[in-house]
Amino acid sequence: MKVLKIISLLSYCFILLMGMLIPVPFILWLIGSLLIFDNFTDQSLAFLGLTGIVLTIIPWKNGVLKSVVSFIFIILPVINISLRISFEAIDYLGFLMPTSIFIISYLAYLILQIKKLYC
Repeated sequence: MKVLKIISLLSYCFILLMGMLIPVPFILWLIGSLLIFDNFTDQSLAFLGLTGIVLTIIPWKNGVLKSVVSFIFIILPVINISLRISFEAIDYLGFLMPTSIFIISYLAYLILQIKKLYC
C-alpha cells in the first residue's frame, strides 16, 4: 500500500502543464499559484491541493476518511485546469499519463485501505 501512495504522489507531482515555451510540473504550478495573489480560485485550489498532499504524507491511525478527503483536495486543482482550458491544451501524454497513473494508483490505495479496514 505504501508503494501505491508513493507512486500516486510522484505521478501527481510530475503532471506536466504546457506553458508558453516549456511544460511546467504540476507541483511547481501549485506552489506558484499559492504565491500569486491575482486569481483567488487558483490560489484556494492550490492551497487545497498542497493540503491534500500533506494529509497524504502524514500517517494517521484510521486513515480511510482522511484519504478520501485528501484525494478530493488533490484532484480538485486538476479538475479545475481540465475544465478551464481547452481539450487540445491537455491532450498530450505529459498530462494524460501521470494523471491517469495518479487516479488509478490512488483509487487502488483507497480500495486496499478500505479492504484492510473491513476484512
